[in-house]
Amino acid sequence: MSASHILGRISSWLPLRRKDRRAPVVVAVDWRHFGSRMHSVSSTMDLSRGGAFVLTADPRPVGTPIVLALKAAGGTLERHARVAWKSSRGMGLRFTRTLPL
Repeated sequence: MSASHILGRISSWLPLRRKDRRAPVVVAVDWRHFGSRMHSVSSTMDLSRGGAFVLTADPRPVGTPIVLALKAAGGTLERHARVAWKSSRGMGLRFTRTLPL
């Protein structure tokens, strides 16, 4: 792992880096690369109005547009996002529009 990658990961944990706090929320998600018909089923590890971390063995490259369907008791909420960073555990997504309150 390169030094720049490690520094980038550490700085992503700093509160100034994120506008919204992430909560440790596990929600089932169905996601796909924008424009693709191939879906993947995973879950979130954390969630905020501005983004989420999706657990997956197949994280997409940084910058990839993603369509994410969050499954909740009240139904399914679909959001568009971009991959902000990735790791061996999954990918951090930044919603292109924030979640409603």
